[in-house]
Amino acid sequence: MRVYHHLVGCTRFIANPFQFGAGNSEALRTGAYWFYYRLGFRSVSSAIRNLAVREHGRMRRNRGYRSSISTLQRLASCDMHLTLPAARAREYFDEDWFETTSMLATQVLGAVEGDTRAESESKVVKRASKELGIRNLDKWSKPEQDAFRKLAPVLVATEPSSWPASEKPLIRKTLRAKGGILESRYARLLSRNEFLFSKLRAACR
Repeated sequence: MRVYHHLVGCTRFIANPFQFGAGNSEALRTGAYWFYYRLGFRSVSSAIRNLAVREHGRMRRNRGYRSSISTLQRLASCDMHLTLPAARAREYFDEDWFETTSMLATQVLGAVEGDTRAESESKVVKRASKELGIRNLDKWSKPEQDAFRKLAPVLVATEPSSWPASEKPLIRKTLRAKGGILESRYARLLSRNEFLFSKLRAACR
């Protein structure tokens, strides 16, 4: 986690319920929830956070106390997040929205009504290029073009034609980095695209 933070500026880490007990009997038996808790992870549900505070208080007062399996199952009913001090609320992008984003991309491709998927993709790429101010995509390298083709439907779903012109240079730079040699450069640039994520969150909602 420290490496990810320093390499790409990640300020929030997510542990899914399976990692500490949901459908995972071994994690329940070992009390894996408390491993994450001691690292600083906290449950996203306020009710579960309060339960954890009470349980942790019992353990501090009685070194021999252990949470019951039923309690650990309740604790494993939602994600846990480790949020570093530098994180801001607007940076959070709900993990479930990745599936929604995929659905949005499918809707965009279907709406252009190409005779084939390739034709639909080409139409979407042309529209995204125009709306993002990409004058000549042919000057991009083949990997950069391929990366842009894959991301274009997602970008179109955020309606970039309505974006302020000042926001577009950064996303153009980020898109080219996606097709570059170092994934870390793309990740760093993507983390700076707060406007893009705000539009994507709005589209997902």
